[in-house]
Amino acid sequence: MDKTVVLRKTLVFVVIILFILTNFSISISGISEDVKSTSFSKYSDDLPLYFSWCDIDGVDFTTPAKQQIGNSCEAFSLCAAVETMVHCKIGYPFGCDLSEAHLFFCSGGCEWGTYLENAADYLVEYGVPDESCWPFTNSSCDCPYNTICSDWQNRAVKIQSWGWVEDNVEAIKRALINYGPIITYIHVYSDFFSYHDCDDFIDNYPIDVYRHRWGGSHGPHYVTIVGYNDDKGYWICKNNWGQKWGDDGFFKIYYGECAIEKHSIYLENVYGAFPIKYVDDDNTDGPWDGTKNYPYQKIQDGVDNAPEGYTVYVFNGIYHENVVINKTINLDGEDSSNTIIDGDGNEDVLFISAEGVRISGFTIQESGDGLFDSGIKIRVYGDADASIHNNKIQNNRLGIYLYTSFGCTIKDNIIQNNRDDGIHLFYSLDERNNLDKNGRFFQKLKHFNNHIEDNVILNNGGDGIELEYSLRSFISGNAICNNSGRGIYLRDGSNENSIRGNSIENNGECIELIESNKNTIICNNFIDNQREIYFLNSFFNRWSRNHWNYWTRIIPKPLKGHIGGSKLPWVDFDLHPSKKPYGTINR
Repeated sequence: MDKTVVLRKTLVFVVIILFILTNFSISISGISEDVKSTSFSKYSDDLPLYFSWCDIDGVDFTTPAKQQIGNSCEAFSLCAAVETMVHCKIGYPFGCDLSEAHLFFCSGGCEWGTYLENAADYLVEYGVPDESCWPFTNSSCDCPYNTICSDWQNRAVKIQSWGWVEDNVEAIKRALINYGPIITYIHVYSDFFSYHDCDDFIDNYPIDVYRHRWGGSHGPHYVTIVGYNDDKGYWICKNNWGQKWGDDGFFKIYYGECAIEKHSIYLENVYGAFPIKYVDDDNTDGPWDGTKNYPYQKIQDGVDNAPEGYTVYVFNGIYHENVVINKTINLDGEDSSNTIIDGDGNEDVLFISAEGVRISGFTIQESGDGLFDSGIKIRVYGDADASIHNNKIQNNRLGIYLYTSFGCTIKDNIIQNNRDDGIHLFYSLDERNNLDKNGRFFQKLKHFNNHIEDNVILNNGGDGIELEYSLRSFISGNAICNNSGRGIYLRDGSNENSIRGNSIENNGECIELIESNKNTIICNNFIDNQREIYFLNSFFNRWSRNHWNYWTRIIPKPLKGHIGGSKLPWVDFDLHPSKKPYGTINR
């Protein structure tokens, strides 16, 4: 073979090798590294067709979308990624909430924003503390540094390094899986502001996946990639415009759309002071500092020593305490059957007087026997924004008692064998922001005052659920069975509540309404209750499509009650009763 031909082929081969090496490199804090040398261990060859940090074996490791203030999208997107990484490091999504204000201002942010590289470098060198250290209130250049808590460095979460990701789909998917959420920018056009998640189609494209169609450019904007789907070819992203935008603040966008892959970074190895404290009754000898190695012995110590916004994680055990929560924290038990808070017959087992508290994963039992002693009592005098989830609440005077508090979610609990009511709401109402422009109430799901959903409420000595002068609660999907009193009792002006999709069986009485109006009662199972319903001076209630086990006719079912001070007989109707019971509700 001619030497010239050999040299040409050799030259071509070298050029190809150099091309491959050059195009498969990324810059990490100014240092160039080969992509193949980074720790893309899992899925190093074959990538899955679908991946999302919102759905790791059914668990969502992301955090709720926040509303950025000013041009601070870099800080919000970075914190969103770090929060998910912290959840993965701890092993469950405990509610990590970091301070975007600290990261934004301390990395040089101002009205015009900050540089992504500067903010990422700041995470490496200094880290970012929890949200309560510095809540975001404004984006003025005259930033209020005096609001930084004095011990913020002892509460900071850091990253080991960060790096640029090559601007192609495959590289971003690999980095997403191996490191965590990816920070990237998109060019925002006018139609992006109107994005919402739905199942409609335009020009054969599903509009739940964003594609730019109209409107001018508003410039670049940083978001966080949390997943992808190869079936339709889109990224799953978290925005920073609050939960009312898009799909609870998230959106889907086609690969290559709006330059989304052109300017992306990943973060590596989160570490530091995560916003979580630990409690374990087995740590009898100390020391006790709330770390995983040296947890507090008592729950109250964990609560008292946790800063606002922290999570207190309680290992299995029996804790003989009456716990008072007067700050915004999350209280999580390891296992709802084996993490037990026992009040030993004294007053309330858990008393909550602060907003934004979450209680999850406990057995809560043995309150006192005073008139309103409870397993969980919430008394906030306003918007409690509490979440009571996945607990067993038993053998108390009252199971859960909401006193002049609203905005609560009570979901997926077992509430049983309490001596009085399972759930009792007193004066739980909020009349703000529930009217349309013509002054008419609108019952959109997010505008209900309380959500009582998917609970098992059984064998209580009083009513399953009682609402006393409490407005606009959403009561759905509950199994309310074998309670001595009523399944559901609405009285004294408990108006505009929605009761749907419940199974109310074998109670002393099914439902009773006393002076309670404009409630919606639809698609429930009413089976084998000793008394079906009773109402007194209750008007404009809507009954429809309920299953009454002794009513098999196709005509409306009459419902008997009384009106007036003399209790004149009155009849209401379920206009479209269901002949067949609905499927299994709840557990």
